[in-house]
Amino acid sequence: MKTFDPSDKQGYYAFVFSMAFTILFMIYLSFFYGGVALDRPDIPAEAEQSEEAAP
Repeated sequence: MKTFDPSDKQGYYAFVFSMAFTILFMIYLSFFYGGVALDRPDIPAEAEQSEEAAP
């Protein structure tokens, strides 16, 4: 007598792979990636003064 297994093994493997990839990618971004440089250039004092004086 044969038993029928309704589970989808390929779908299970795809799900496990995608979860593992996502978790490892988040760990990489959190601990190993240097990040993006968000350094703003310094605004000269003359530009700040003229901005305050503008109507």
